[in-house]
Amino acid sequence: MNKFFLAATAAVMAAGVAMPAAAAINARQIEQRNSIDAGVRSGTISAHEARVLRQEQDLITRAKLRMKSAHGGHMSAGDKKKIHDMQDAAARHIGRFKHNTAHGKKHIL
Repeated sequence: MNKFFLAATAAVMAAGVAMPAAAAINARQIEQRNSIDAGVRSGTISAHEARVLRQEQDLITRAKLRMKSAHGGHMSAGDKKKIHDMQDAAARHIGRFKHNTAHGKKHIL
């Protein structure tokens, strides 16, 4: 099942330019959540770290929904940039937690 989501995400990401911004954002969110889950399964991300990272993903999703509702269901170029910046930061946090050596300790993003 997880391989299906990974393949679907890869297909959506490969579509690139033809994809609406919201779809690209959604695909990246799915990819990041899958990365968090993979880290938990492999033991490189602790339960606490996963909770922090998932909360960050939820924050990004809520921000996207707020931005879309403020502009009649569409996202402005500035909104897209803010979301992409948030996703870039989340990707750095996921990588940092996957490669730290202090599993299970509380970390601040």
